[in-house]
Amino acid sequence: METATLVAEVLCRDPGAIIAEPRVIECGLGEWEQTRVADIHAARPELAGRNDWYLQGPGAETLPQVQQRLAHWLTDPATPERVILVSHGLTGIILRALLLGLDDKALWRQDKPQDALYHFHSEAQERLKRICC
Repeated sequence: METATLVAEVLCRDPGAIIAEPRVIECGLGEWEQTRVADIHAARPELAGRNDWYLQGPGAETLPQVQQRLAHWLTDPATPERVILVSHGLTGIILRALLLGLDDKALWRQDKPQDALYHFHSEAQERLKRICC
């Protein structure tokens, strides 16, 4: 919520209007929560070369589970047509893949920035545009 509050303040929006939406939270990494990437790869070197290693931890959410909850949010009539969404890296790439209709392999080949803004417009020629910041 800290990042969402900062974004609201920069955009001159009321931080009190922020809605915590559980369907767009970061992916659950199970036992790997709060574990450094280097430590995960040291313990599981076979995952180091895989793009999808993030959701391979014990007790982690599966990709279909994350896709389902994000798709539910996207198609929920209660979700506003225009929204500013502040989320995290993994959830962001999965959401962008859903919006663009990417398959699972293409999903993991996307950039995985931790400091990016994107604008999505369903009817524009360039449907998803990264905003430099």
